[in-house]
Amino acid sequence: MKSSNRYWLVVRFPFFTESADAVSFYLFERGAQGCEEKDSAYFAYFADQDSKALLETLSIDRQRIIDSGLEVPNEPLSFERIAEQDWHHGWRRFFKPVHIAGKLIVRPPWEKISSSAGGEIELILEPKQAFGTGTHATTKLMLERIVARSTNLPDRALDVGTGSGILAIAHALFHSQAHIIGCDIDAIAIENAYENAAINGVAAQTEFFIGGIESLGKSQPFPIIYANLQRHIIIPILPQLKTCLANDGLLLLSGILVDEEDAMRAAIETEGMHVSNVHFLEEWIALEVLRNV
Repeated sequence: MKSSNRYWLVVRFPFFTESADAVSFYLFERGAQGCEEKDSAYFAYFADQDSKALLETLSIDRQRIIDSGLEVPNEPLSFERIAEQDWHHGWRRFFKPVHIAGKLIVRPPWEKISSSAGGEIELILEPKQAFGTGTHATTKLMLERIVARSTNLPDRALDVGTGSGILAIAHALFHSQAHIIGCDIDAIAIENAYENAAINGVAAQTEFFIGGIESLGKSQPFPIIYANLQRHIIIPILPQLKTCLANDGLLLLSGILVDEEDAMRAAIETEGMHVSNVHFLEEWIALEVLRNV
């Protein structure tokens, strides 16, 4: 077989147990296509790019984790460049099927499931550089909320920062008549979202565009909005999220660390909304937000 000329960057990011989820979140947020855990460090696989710029960005994220009150080892980040064939046989073995509340299973195309998983809806993801494979706690929290409402999901939804399209696709799979709009500032993410929607047979129900929520333009308010982002991204767009939310609609937020809850609540209340429910998983939370009556 002819060898590939394509290469990937593998970044080593050390962590302590308490900071593991935060580290993996930032790695996927920066475009990691998979992570391998070994010797108290993540080895994250990135498409070949400017290694210096990537390490600088991840170093800033490392400081954010420290500022949030979590500890990480006092070791520098490092990287190596590997050929594509090594990448294919590396991290992919770590992306295994994820089961959500006995009703949904998220899996990559190369992983098959046994017949014992009957009754679960399958969501197949071909991961690229987009965040959202279902393995991270924040994505699980959002998927659990969709599953909890699976028999009563609204006909329209907005997914801000759609990534791989996983939340939009899950909504569409549970509600075959629904139409979901997803947006993301990453063009590769949007391409991946369209690909995944087609794989799951919901292309006609989903619409994705490149840009932030401010690019949405005039639209009828949405009865439900998903935003699995980070606190420093969510807070500045809370006014736009409220504008796009129906008076009796539900705003679901995640990508928020447990110790960021108070700051999030304060920002939400400033915008004339309130937190109606909080869901926890590991070091992360998901917030159900309603408009004030």
